[in-house]
Amino acid sequence: MNVDPKTMGIVREIARRVASVKIPVGRMKSHQRLPGDRRSIHRGEGSDFDGHEIYVAGDDPRTIDWNATAMTGGQQVLVALFKEESHVRSTILCDVSKSMHFGSTRTSKRLLSAELAACAVRSLSLTHDPVNLVVYSRTGIERRVKTGASATMMLPVLSHILSSQETDRPGRDSGLGKGLALLSRSPSIVFVISDFLNTTEADWEALKRAGRRHKVFAFYVQDLRERELPKAGLLPVLYTVQDAAGQARDIWVTKGTARKYAADFQAHQARVLERLKDCRANTTIVSTEEGDKASTRVLNFLQAPTQ
Repeated sequence: MNVDPKTMGIVREIARRVASVKIPVGRMKSHQRLPGDRRSIHRGEGSDFDGHEIYVAGDDPRTIDWNATAMTGGQQVLVALFKEESHVRSTILCDVSKSMHFGSTRTSKRLLSAELAACAVRSLSLTHDPVNLVVYSRTGIERRVKTGASATMMLPVLSHILSSQETDRPGRDSGLGKGLALLSRSPSIVFVISDFLNTTEADWEALKRAGRRHKVFAFYVQDLRERELPKAGLLPVLYTVQDAAGQARDIWVTKGTARKYAADFQAHQARVLERLKDCRANTTIVSTEEGDKASTRVLNFLQAPTQ
């Protein structure tokens, strides 16, 4: 892969900055048998029972523990949880839509996404997990890198993300749903890195299906100027904003327009977070102005137990 010197310089700088952390996968249903603490790179010979969870619509009925359910007097339907040690296939789906180029402070959402992808790859390298990369946009899949050892994937992942561009294609067929369709049937870890500005209903349905089988981590990427406009004074101020398609437009900033702008984004964010929760995604919001604290906080997020 040919990468221009400037991009390679950014790639190496991100790679140096990103720390590594071991990713806990939490408690999984029996049809989602992932490693418990993943201290071994060898496949375990059996599964360790790890409690029960209430059955919800969409779970595999084969995971129901009928004996435990009977002990509740029929008040609850319970499924068994297991953990085991083994390799876990992981996939990073990174959004490079035109809206991801926006950035008003330290960096752009696209560069921040590369940092977050690097965090995931370095973390996976501690447990020797193989990792796939799908670079997508609002118009389709831009690049796909098939299975590779995570220990050797840091630079290629960063290079592919930073060198990929949204391709103009007819229609409104987002690449997220197509990327999710490439996931294996076996339970895996899935990272979705996006600003979720171009997520279609079909994308959400695909992510919901993925959440039933896989452990999903969502990095919700934002910029300060998407959440709020510069403070207005006595006179209106002309400010350039960017829409979901990556197109710039000028607006006159007054106290009234600033309040409406902030309220509209809060409503949008609430909808996105509710959809991610419905998809069973473990979600964290990361913003461009956070600086080096962003990677540290995300690594702490990945260390925290998940439900």
